[in-house]
Amino acid sequence: MPLSFLMNNQPLAICNVCQFPAVIYAENKVLYKRNVGDWPMCYYCKKCRSSVSCHYGTNIPKGLLANREVKVFRTLAHEAFDKIWMQRIMTRFEAYQWLADTLGLPLEKANISQLSKEDLIRTIEVSNQFISIGALIMVRRRKKKEQKEERKIKELYESIKRHKH
Repeated sequence: MPLSFLMNNQPLAICNVCQFPAVIYAENKVLYKRNVGDWPMCYYCKKCRSSVSCHYGTNIPKGLLANREVKVFRTLAHEAFDKIWMQRIMTRFEAYQWLADTLGLPLEKANISQLSKEDLIRTIEVSNQFISIGALIMVRRRKKKEQKEERKIKELYESIKRHKH
């Protein structure tokens, strides 16, 4: 997803969680006591301790500030949703389009780091349902492919048998 989709490329000034007007741009050691990751920069709210990491080499936030609870839901949402494109049920772009349509959001807002807690929970639910259906479809496709291969082997075997006699 292009960076222009994320926060209009603007640094954060006000916490979207508690509305505190002095969010700081800092190294993530303010959260973890040491810097973590290849690019440790983040935005951090001193009042409610919500945070969001930044895109590598920039001060552009990856999404909205989030507290611990929302971060857990983001992780769970990624675990469920990413399977859709990682298992090649859809392309990544198609998966995000599907998520936007399913949640009733414009595509540029269908980014896990920008979703509300409620939308994250819904993302987990619909993604898991979709994966279950997708898995059934994949099993059926695999079974049909195996049956086709078995028929070809049987036909080849019959052809060889006929030529011997």
